[in-house]
Amino acid sequence: MNRIRKKTNLIKHGGFKLMGNGISKFKGLLLAIAILVFMLAACTNDEDQLDVENGYDDTLSELEEEDTESNDDEEYNYEVAYELEDYNEDSSAEIFENHDPFGTPDWLSLIQITAGTRDIMLEDFDYLTASMLENAPTLGVFERRFNISMAGALAEIRQAIYNIEPAGSSNHAEDLFAAADHLSRLFDWFAGRVQGLGHFGTLPLVFYMDFLELFSAALHQAENVDGRLIWEGEDIGDANLFQGFVDSLSSEETLWFYGIDLADLNLYRDLEDLGWHIGGNVTTDVIRENQIAYLRINSFMMNGTFDSTMLFPFYEAVQGFEHLIIDLRGNGGGYGDYFRYYVMAMLTDSPLEVRFNEFLTAGEAARHQVDFNQEWSLRGVESAEEILLASDFVNHQTLPYFNEADLDVLHYMVRWRSVIEPREDNIPFAGDIWVLVDQRSASASELAAIQSMSSGFATVVGTPTAGITPAMAVFVPLPNTGMLFRIDTGYMVDDLGRSIEEFGVTPNIVIEPESDALNVVLDLIDGR
Repeated sequence: MNRIRKKTNLIKHGGFKLMGNGISKFKGLLLAIAILVFMLAACTNDEDQLDVENGYDDTLSELEEEDTESNDDEEYNYEVAYELEDYNEDSSAEIFENHDPFGTPDWLSLIQITAGTRDIMLEDFDYLTASMLENAPTLGVFERRFNISMAGALAEIRQAIYNIEPAGSSNHAEDLFAAADHLSRLFDWFAGRVQGLGHFGTLPLVFYMDFLELFSAALHQAENVDGRLIWEGEDIGDANLFQGFVDSLSSEETLWFYGIDLADLNLYRDLEDLGWHIGGNVTTDVIRENQIAYLRINSFMMNGTFDSTMLFPFYEAVQGFEHLIIDLRGNGGGYGDYFRYYVMAMLTDSPLEVRFNEFLTAGEAARHQVDFNQEWSLRGVESAEEILLASDFVNHQTLPYFNEADLDVLHYMVRWRSVIEPREDNIPFAGDIWVLVDQRSASASELAAIQSMSSGFATVVGTPTAGITPAMAVFVPLPNTGMLFRIDTGYMVDDLGRSIEEFGVTPNIVIEPESDALNVVLDLIDGR
């Protein structure tokens, strides 16, 4: 099982929203269950793909070093390259070489499998294909970007699996292990090929453990009163919904794939323990004394409480400055509430209102999570003010850049609203705040840009972002191997109807790709 653990631990960028507003920690849990706004990134194994995870290079190196130094603790082994011991030296060089955007990975034709392994692979692949075609709202974006339909791309891969000539005798246990191993590698290859679109990818072990433990902890610690969970005097949600989500995460197959024993769960997990405690994620500087302060956050994957030991003293030191520049270039995302809780809520002295629109698909997996006729079923840090039929919304709005062909797979429109309240320990910044982004800013850092512009918190400067948007999502467990595959069911648009998945977040001030956003802001400050 160790090899599968290593493969499912591959993490490069992205994240998810789980944390509340600091007053009621389990509000974040309610959000995660009700709408599954998990912002995990697609894993990529090909340097030719969109490099939205550059900000993680140093972090990943540190994680690898920590793993090397650890004894036998494989549960959190953050390996960034697959083991290739099954292949000879000549063939291993070809493992991830394939310059056709899709086709099939070269290594797939090199594996040796039994008929039983192939049958398991095909059954799980067919199940995933059906789920993606039913639930993914980005089918049109996919075809426009890659010049092939998603159905066509998946059909090619399936055919390649089918074409593998079986050899050897079948043994169910061994076949299942081999199928999980090969499919895990195949899905990570696919995630790299789609360049982050839709956050396609298997759920890494570290996040799986977070989800399973935190939701289980909610059930364990809260009191069930007439079917409602009450935690510290607050109603945090429907008990059946919580239990259903835990049950879906703890099927026998899924526990097997991730190598988890339910007896090992920590039922007293604290939400504030999310993320890694690694130094170097935050960089601070003073560009011009008493005038311009600079803050860089490489990743939102890190533990915010740990990072706050650098952030909060810095806020206090530069509180009277005229300008604060927050650099999110290359930030591949992470925990969706990092920016709102450790940056926005700290630097404001008045509530900040955020609004945005998101189209949703209503496939079977999504309908198991959401009652699309009830706004209350979509609530948490953000609340659904209104749920409309997608076609009705489009017909009554002026959306010059919306691609109406996408209405074939978009069913509902949700108008989201949230209010970011100042923290009790806030250190308000009265000057101008600038947020820098680029084409490598992805997922939760794109949400930070949306929040900054929608609320007026900051002026966003840079190039359009990566287009790997924080969106509603479902995790589909595969029937045999049990691995969880993320499928975003949300399709966010800007005020002009542009899909953020397709065009990225457009900053307040768009610069030329060859320009440097920091220099542009400094010129703007100086009036040049």
